Amino acid sequence: MSKIGIATFSSPGHINPSITLASELARRGHEVTFYTLVNGVEKIEAAGFPVRPYGTDELGAEAISESYRKLGNLSGLNAVRFTVELLKRRITVGLRDLPLFFEQDQIDGLVIDQVVPAGAVVARAEQIPYVTLSNALPLNLDAIVPPVFSNLGPARGPIDRIAIAMLNGLQNWLAKPLLAIANRYQHQKGLPRYKTMSEMGSDLAQVVQIPEPFDFPRSQLEPSFHYTGPFHSCDSRPSVEFPWERLSGDVPLIYASMGTLQNQIRHVFETIAEACRDLPVQLVISLGGGDNADEFAALPGNPIVVGYAPQLELLQKASVCITHAGLNTALESIAHGVPMLAIPITNDQPGVGARIRHHGLGHVIGLKQVTAGRIRKSLQTLLQDPLFTENAKTFQRTIASTDGVGRAARLIENALANGTENAGVSQHVSSADPGAAKSL
Repeated sequence: MSKIGIATFSSPGHINPSITLASELARRGHEVTFYTLVNGVEKIEAAGFPVRPYGTDELGAEAISESYRKLGNLSGLNAVRFTVELLKRRITVGLRDLPLFFEQDQIDGLVIDQVVPAGAVVARAEQIPYVTLSNALPLNLDAIVPPVFSNLGPARGPIDRIAIAMLNGLQNWLAKPLLAIANRYQHQKGLPRYKTMSEMGSDLAQVVQIPEPFDFPRSQLEPSFHYTGPFHSCDSRPSVEFPWERLSGDVPLIYASMGTLQNQIRHVFETIAEACRDLPVQLVISLGGGDNADEFAALPGNPIVVGYAPQLELLQKASVCITHAGLNTALESIAHGVPMLAIPITNDQPGVGARIRHHGLGHVIGLKQVTAGRIRKSLQTLLQDPLFTENAKTFQRTIASTDGVGRAARLIENALANGTENAGVSQHVSSADPGAAKSL
């Protein structure tokens, strides 16, 4: 048994898969403790895991809720820049609090969410073996794959490569404030400076939740980079009340969710309802906690509107999922063989949308191009053209044949064991165990 710490971003899209992973590690005999902000504590504790909130003075529940409210009303690069500001506060308090927490808890190894750079900086400084976990699209830059905030597909020629190089430069520029904070910590510890955020990735293992077939082909994979597959489980989520008796079952079900962070662009929900009003479908809208469902009582077509929805259960019944292209919703739709209409808003959602379009898993409409007519036309195509459902079913079979969370747990065990044996020395994960294969 090892004491494993998981430092995760505190939004549901990161906590839910992390809890599923923690449950598998616990099943395999490890003691797991979480490190996150205070707004993630309740869900983690409900899953039965101890959690250490950090930055509680500066980043209390009200402050975080207000920042998410602001983020929920932003889109595009404005939202990306605001996200960087949020991460600046988080890395600052993380670099202050996490060293003491890790020492007090006598952690043997760590699993660090890629968007919690403070955890990686502290782990490396304190010579604690750690694995990088990518719950969202991996931030690793590549010469032929656009960064996650881009809606471009993979490079097909030299012009595409130039565009991707420029976008990669933009990502590095956006990350400069985070790098500066990390390097102040490095200076105080007498340690070398980081030149890029990529250097914070683990040399032992970088575990990526997405299945390899859903990603774009990459040209610059580190030896420690490993695709696994989705971490989905109803057991990792609290039960959610839902008016199941209102589902008709006589017409196709359209399930619409715009996530839990970028979820307050009200006109999108109104436009979706207007688009579905004259179609022979039943619409369910999940607000993701961003608004009061009662405020949407007068939407066209009388859709079912709830604050939160039992998403996995509804996807079992859905014919199409309208999504903000958050990675977890996209993977969960694929796992249920459901084609998607993606309306990306910001951060890695354009990149997820680009993969949905590239693999023929659905349609993508840019936020500024959203109209009831475009949504209606896309839904009609997705419902009537069997190719999209066939593609989704093909990907569903691929995911069903993998054990993403089991593969990830084996990689983590192997990597942390190697790291413990070689404390302070950069080591790559061993591939001796068949479960440590880099891809599907």
